[in-house]
This record gives sequence, structure tokens and C-alpha cells, in this order.
Amino acid sequence: MEDDPNVQALSLMLLERWGSKTRSASDGASALDLLEDDEHIDLLFTDVALPGGMSGVELADKARSSEPELRVLYTSGYTEKGLGLGALPPASALIRKPFTREELSRRIDEALHRGTGPEADRSRLDLPRA
Repeated sequence: MEDDPNVQALSLMLLERWGSKTRSASDGASALDLLEDDEHIDLLFTDVALPGGMSGVELADKARSSEPELRVLYTSGYTEKGLGLGALPPASALIRKPFTREELSRRIDEALHRGTGPEADRSRLDLPRA
């Protein structure tokens, strides 16, 4: 879920090149429609700030109401101060824009392969220093 078409296109290209089946949306409502299909989704990769009145955190919360084990990787171009630490749930996985393909690969791998539950969900925030 990315509203910037360039970032979305690059992310989709890389994910597909790495063998992932992808689906994309440009706003929260469209993303929810995709997530509510019968097809299983392994990872929600979403921007924190979305157009249309729904944040990436709200999107993830709504998606997890029907798929509690859904892994989420957030992305944002905001600095720590601009994002506000209260914007993300504790222990959220986040990659800051702009990111490299190596960073994206590593963060997706970490998000997909960490365990489930509160003890296993301890990924660190990759936020810049203000």
C-alpha cells in the first residue's frame, strides 16, 4: 500500500523479481478490499501516512481483525519527530524512505520470518535521529 506511484512501482518490481506474488493499492479502502479477498496475504507493506483518511496503522489494525497473524512492514519518509513515535504500535517493523533494495530485502525477510505473538514480535524501528 503506497500512494507514491514511483515508490509503489519500484517496490512491486523488486518484490516480483524476488519471487513474491504482489497486489497493490493506492489508498486504504482499496487495500482493505484486496486484503478481505479469500486469498491469503503473508505481508502487508504499507506507508504510515495514506491518502483518504485512513493511516497505515489503521489499515493494519482493520486487516488484523480478520487475519490476526498478518505480518506488517511500515514505511515512511517522515523523520522520527515528524512521524511521532505514538503513531506506530510498539515493536513495529518500519523501513524509512528512501530505502535501498538491500534494506527492503532485509526488512521484508525479517518481517516474514520472525515468530508470532508478543514475545516474537520485537523488530526494531529503523527511524532516523532527529
